[in-house]
Amino acid sequence: MSRYSLLVSLHVVSVIVWLGCGTTLAFIAIYAQRAKNGVVLGQLGALARWLTLWILVPASLAAPGFGVLAAHAGHWPDVFFFHVGEGAFLFSFALTVSIRVPLLRRARRGAVATAGTAGSSWLSGC
Repeated sequence: MSRYSLLVSLHVVSVIVWLGCGTTLAFIAIYAQRAKNGVVLGQLGALARWLTLWILVPASLAAPGFGVLAAHAGHWPDVFFFHVGEGAFLFSFALTVSIRVPLLRRARRGAVATAGTAGSSWLSGC
């Protein structure tokens, strides 16, 4: 396996893990919003915190890193999909900074009810 093939494979795997974890967190938030049991909410918050810190963050940082390394190793020209990937990463980063981080801060202060919104239920456990 060439260096380029390895980098592309790692890029694709990290993107799949990144998107899968984001989808899983969305489903956890939906389930937690509908749950009436406080124990379930606490367990889901702990699961969401673990998924975010140990799966989502590393995968979301690895995806553009491996993508850029693969592009340089493969001597890619200026292609459209490279810019689409950069845009997707920047959009996700902007969402995290503008929406998820403020919700997390409000949830930690207790200004957001645990099951009040879909986003706050999993953020309260982070």
